[in-house]
Amino acid sequence: HRVNLVRVQENSSTMRERYQEYLSSLALTLLKDIRISDRITVVRAGEQVRTVYQAIRESDLKRREIARILGEGEVTASVNLGKAIFDALAGLLDALGPRRVTLITSGIYHPIAFRQYSLQRIVQLARAHNIKVDVISYQGEDDPEKDQLVRSDWLELTNSTGGSYISAFDESRLKDYYVDLTRDLDHRYVITYRTESDEVLRGRYVDLRVEVEYAGSSGLADAGYFIPE
Repeated sequence: HRVNLVRVQENSSTMRERYQEYLSSLALTLLKDIRISDRITVVRAGEQVRTVYQAIRESDLKRREIARILGEGEVTASVNLGKAIFDALAGLLDALGPRRVTLITSGIYHPIAFRQYSLQRIVQLARAHNIKVDVISYQGEDDPEKDQLVRSDWLELTNSTGGSYISAFDESRLKDYYVDLTRDLDHRYVITYRTESDEVLRGRYVDLRVEVEYAGSSGLADAGYFIPE
């Protein structure tokens, strides 16, 4: 099955100054097993959030280009990580197949990180659509109290969405990262069916109701469609 992955790159001055030399090798490690059928989007998170790479066709996927892009771009002192993660999740809502958001961060405390979109709101969106969020951190915060705050936020995000919090220097976990992605299953179902209809019904709207019962729980959805003319 196709994997739909959005990679969010913190584009702060700290990330560039301290970890620039590691970004290319990290990107290649994470992408080494990615297949050309997988869909990859790269988002750069500064004070503004920008999509800088998107592979939507098999011929588009270029691993080294993605690795290069992760180390480029104008840097800012503070970053709007909340908006970047929220936009990444929103961009995956209609994708079919396993979906994942991966954040690569310096681990530095950013006061405005969740000012626009709170951590609670991000978790609610991710859980509502069964999208895991992973955080790969260089754990670079030097202040112990701020470091505890940052790690607490990232652990809440990853634990609440079923994702993982990983040190960017943990090579043993990173080399198997793609294997973990392929274990994901899309919990949604696509229902197709064929109906026979009289000519007099062409162009009319038909109500449709889907009811599901599973493991003691039930749900229903109402929809409909126009009969083609």
